[in-house]
Amino acid sequence: MQKRQGSSKVVVSRTVLLGAVIATLVPFSTAPAQEAAPGGPIASAAQPPPAVPPPRSLESVPVPSPAATREAQLETRLRRMEEANQRLLQQFDALSKKYDDMSKRVSGGPATGAARGTTTSAAMSTTADDFSAYEIYPGGSPIGPEGTIGRGTSGRYRRMGEGGAGGEVTYSFAPPSPVRTGGDTTRGGGPARGPEGTIGRRGTEGESRPVRVTVGNGLRFDTNDDEFQLQFHDLTQAELRNFPGLGDQSPLKTQFFIPRQRWYFTGRATKNLEFYTVINRGYGSLDLLDAFLNFNYDSRLQFRIGRTKTPTSYEYYQIAEGDLIAPERSLFIGNYAGNRQDGAMFHGVILDKRAEWALGVFNGPRRSFGDTNNDKDLYLFYNMRPFQNTDIKALKIFNIGGAFNFGNERNPTQPQILATANDQTTGQNDVVIESLSPTFFAFNNNVVESGPRAQWSGWIAWYWNSFNILAEYDGGFQDYATSFNGPRTRVPLEGFSITPYYFITGERITRRVDIKPDNDFGFKNGRLTGLGAIEVYSRYSYMNIGQNVFAAGLSDPNLWSNQAYTVDTGFNWYLNRYTKIYFDWQHAVYGNAVYNGPNELRKTSNLFWIRFQLFF
Repeated sequence: MQKRQGSSKVVVSRTVLLGAVIATLVPFSTAPAQEAAPGGPIASAAQPPPAVPPPRSLESVPVPSPAATREAQLETRLRRMEEANQRLLQQFDALSKKYDDMSKRVSGGPATGAARGTTTSAAMSTTADDFSAYEIYPGGSPIGPEGTIGRGTSGRYRRMGEGGAGGEVTYSFAPPSPVRTGGDTTRGGGPARGPEGTIGRRGTEGESRPVRVTVGNGLRFDTNDDEFQLQFHDLTQAELRNFPGLGDQSPLKTQFFIPRQRWYFTGRATKNLEFYTVINRGYGSLDLLDAFLNFNYDSRLQFRIGRTKTPTSYEYYQIAEGDLIAPERSLFIGNYAGNRQDGAMFHGVILDKRAEWALGVFNGPRRSFGDTNNDKDLYLFYNMRPFQNTDIKALKIFNIGGAFNFGNERNPTQPQILATANDQTTGQNDVVIESLSPTFFAFNNNVVESGPRAQWSGWIAWYWNSFNILAEYDGGFQDYATSFNGPRTRVPLEGFSITPYYFITGERITRRVDIKPDNDFGFKNGRLTGLGAIEVYSRYSYMNIGQNVFAAGLSDPNLWSNQAYTVDTGFNWYLNRYTKIYFDWQHAVYGNAVYNGPNELRKTSNLFWIRFQLFF
């Protein structure tokens, strides 16, 4: 059972209250004058009244006058006792209410005044150079897919041993009394199993457990023994994209759009078996984005199986779509990352939480739910912070690492087009992408992936006070052909990006997840109470695919370019822990002029967009 600190000061037991009542009654139940014991130091001059046998009834025995006096005194004292009891009951009710209020605060984290991670008196009182008292990965877990594993502990500095996230409120509920509904009672005394075995599953009465409901960063249900947990998170993004310029830029259209609407259902069934399910509607159709199980008996060696992110690179694997610096990913990662696939992998946190690793086997086709051949792709990932436990304060949160994947492919081309500002999606939704993001390259319709594919990545991710930088290089090759039985062409792939960013409002982070302002944006009595967090950034991103892609007849050189670079400049405004607004200008330059509307070729393009996001 989880202990509640400070609760011993406010709990009023019925035993204590009963003792108070008895103490109140004692003075009224004794005689007004008592004779001292024989031989005592005091002798009373008054003689005790003669003993009177108990009457059979009040009517049959006459009551002497002294008894009448005592009876009147008893009545007076009884009235006083009743009044005292009423006062005790009122005090008990007041203490009970006070206990309930304080219990909610104790179990739910800091009180309302310390909500949403302000923590100025605790975490932020440490000097900017002192990292020794803080956890990089609270609880020993790296950030998970989409940043929800560990979400709520925040990327902010947090003292070792501190409680849960600020601003959360927890309520406790006891299980109701079991109710019999009839039906087959052969399975543990419960009702018959229903569709998919859900009705009456594990229906014995002993399976019911008290539950805590926590409302904060998402909605979380925990049993009091922490064996079971269910979390719900919501990611909603709504935006306006504007393509300035004269004339028809078809297929590009200035428009409002919903790039992502995601619902997360995560948790665990017993402490060591975690589950993760995400429903998504975005650039493509409504589908199952993630669905996997994670066996976590030791944080150093965990096992995951299902549909999940491939450990392709730091930018893709360690930063969720809701925590991106710019609205979308860099050119190479946005187009050629391994994306989500079905597979299995081992992963963990090692070396005193200074490094994360992953080794997995996946089907191979990007954004897939299945495979088209018997070969599987191998993925390797390793990231470490070599100076975390040293005295080099500026490099405490300096990440460096690399990743590699290799496989043999035999599937339709994915991606079919290369664009500057989109999430990866399936080929049948390319028409949506072409209306939202400048496209600089497209394969011919008859091209397939046929043969070996290898990709590698190296990066640094440096977090220092309010200044941070992410730099990554990506390379590889892919064999293409115009048919599965035709001659193959090995096309080299290359890209890199560098992104410095800075919190001008002073926030400091150790990873890009669950960023919280020091002071939430708000007004009170007509005055500004907080600005929120403002993050300015600029990103340079470059991508190149081999010139032989044209010579082999895989694409039309009169319409497309095999290289491009983009510059994204803007700022992010975090109104609070859950709400973020992106302001971005993207300028793209192509190696040669590309198709940009009927009878028009352009070598550059511009995109202005504003995106509103809720990640709860």
